[in-house]
This record gives sequence, structure tokens and C-alpha cells, in this order.
Amino acid sequence: MSANQDGSESKYSLTTDEPEAQRLNKQHVVLRKLFDNRLLHEGLELKDGDKVLESGAGTGVWALYLASEVPDTVQIECIDINPHLFPVSSPKNVHFSASNILTLPDHFDSKYTLIHQRFLSGAFGNKDWKTCIKNMYAALRPGGWLHLEELYGRIVPELPHSAKLMQISLVLERARDIDFAAVEKIPVWLKEAGFENVQVFIKPWKVGPGDEFRDKRDLLLGAWRAIRVGTKKSGYDMGMSDEEWEQFVRDLNQELQDNE
Repeated sequence: MSANQDGSESKYSLTTDEPEAQRLNKQHVVLRKLFDNRLLHEGLELKDGDKVLESGAGTGVWALYLASEVPDTVQIECIDINPHLFPVSSPKNVHFSASNILTLPDHFDSKYTLIHQRFLSGAFGNKDWKTCIKNMYAALRPGGWLHLEELYGRIVPELPHSAKLMQISLVLERARDIDFAAVEKIPVWLKEAGFENVQVFIKPWKVGPGDEFRDKRDLLLGAWRAIRVGTKKSGYDMGMSDEEWEQFVRDLNQELQDNE
């Protein structure tokens, strides 16, 4: 496991280097197309003086896009446990700091009109999720909005290499006490925490053959390469040497290209 700024341990599986920064930025572009180029839920309009919290900000790409679409009097606070991916510069209303949604300081309470968080199932177990949701509820002002984006991935049909990837995923879950399937439980936890009007929108993100799906295949394989780097640093090599791992990724890529 890696360490946070406060000395606690992080379950986050991916690495935080330049290739991962590029992948996260590319991922944002793909996701924005998936959501019809919308960053905000229909009916939500940010206005002068509103405050936004971006949890697990990474490179800050979502926040920077948002800043270009809202009044510059909207303050956007970006937090992440590791500041290595933060941009060198940002608009005056976008602020970055090393902080953790699981240990959010009291001064964040009841401030935000909107909280956004994306793809942290690779960092949280079920207990972590409940803490995260409780802290988000406390940080929102009355009537505020929470926008979570999570991925629950399964490769079908299960061919040899995709089946092996799923096995690796299960081992990783047990080793790091995380839950890649938490997305199915989050709506219940939100209601238990006091959230109202909980809505779930399912967007299929198909990864298939041909040039049409090249970017999505690259993102999937790039994410697992980043996971490999991150987990290897903490002692888990997925049972493969570097050479065996790269061959596995090439074989998996070919398998995805060859099957609908």
C-alpha cells in the first residue's frame, strides 16, 4: 500500500505518473462523450458564489473543464490524497490541496452546492464507502447535489485472457480490501446516509473490436498497466514477471479485438 500525506495508508491501486496522467485526461474525453458532453446533471445550474468539491481529483481535468463552463465566481476545490498529478497552473477559482474524503476536516462541512467523485471503487472497501458518503453528506449544503461516477466492469463472453483478468481482479479485491462491485450497493448507502432523490443512470461502455473501440481498449489496458505498477510497488506482482505481464496484456488486447 502507498502512504497518504497524513501518514495513513491508501488502498488506491493505480500509479501516479505521467503516463497515468495522460490516460486520466484521455479517459475524461471518452467519458464526456458517453454523457453527451454534459458535466452537470440536467437541472443543476451553478451560479455566483456556489462552491464545488471535486474528490479524488487526479489531474483535475474534470474541474478544469467545469471551470470553463461556469462563472468564475464559482469556487472549485479539488482534493486528492496524492498531489503528484495536480496541474502546474489553474484558473484563479480552481484550488488544489492534498486531502482525503475519508478524513475530511470539519471546515469542509455544509459548504458545497455540488460534490463530484469518479471511479474510486479501486480505492474503497464497503466500510470506506460508508465513511465517504457520510462525509460527503456533511460537506454539502442543504439542497446540494452529489454526482458519483463509478464503473462496474465485466468482460463477456469470458474468454481465456479476460477470465484470467477477472481472477486477478478478485485476488486484488481480497488483498487490498476493496470492492469493485460497490456500485451496486451505493444507492442503498446513499439513502441510509440521508440523501434524497437518489437516481441511477446506467451507461454501457462497450469495449470491442476494430478502430471504433480502440480508445476504450487502450484505456482499459492502460488502467491495468497502471494497476500493475502500483501493486507491484507494494509487493503484489499478480503472479507474473514483467515479461509475462506484457505478453498477457498483448494477448488480452488481441482477444478483445477478435471477439464481439
